[in-house]
Amino acid sequence: MLLLFHDVTSKFFGTSGSDGKREKKKKNCFYAHTYGAAGPVVLTKDGQIQGITLDKAHVFYGIPYADPPVGAYRWKPPRPVSPWQGVYDASFPRAACMQFCSRVSEDCLYLNIFIPLDVDFSSPLRSHLPVMVWIHGGDFIAGSASKPLYDGRFISNFTHTVVVNLEYRLVLCHGHTLLSSGNKH
Repeated sequence: MLLLFHDVTSKFFGTSGSDGKREKKKKNCFYAHTYGAAGPVVLTKDGQIQGITLDKAHVFYGIPYADPPVGAYRWKPPRPVSPWQGVYDASFPRAACMQFCSRVSEDCLYLNIFIPLDVDFSSPLRSHLPVMVWIHGGDFIAGSASKPLYDGRFISNFTHTVVVNLEYRLVLCHGHTLLSSGNKH
């Protein structure tokens, strides 16, 4: 267990060099690795979504909640997500929002949804479940909803709750818009 803890903490915080100082390295913010069976397909107002079924929950990773804030939209408020054709593949987490680590993207406005295994998707409205929304910390400069620490499968299954966590734009890339005068968003 100690070796596992060291491996995990060294990935998050870097490793010590021979002089005892922390080596600076680019951290990987995209942590979750998923392997599971094809999950249920659900219909939303924007299109169909297929997640995966894992050991503790049905999981829908990377569901867009806004159009990508890229190009001409980089410094603008988010726009509503555009509907999609076909079945959206929600079987894997998307990249974290821009920060000082690897595997990041400006196209990062996504939700992860964890639903208890016993929910009947043929008549989901019969299941009145509480919903917990988790917004990761990090002082608006770092973090990701896809860290294993924030995996909602277990709390979803054991508390019979729908768990939602989300990626959001961080100050590193978008902070100047927060500080500019006259910005009402």
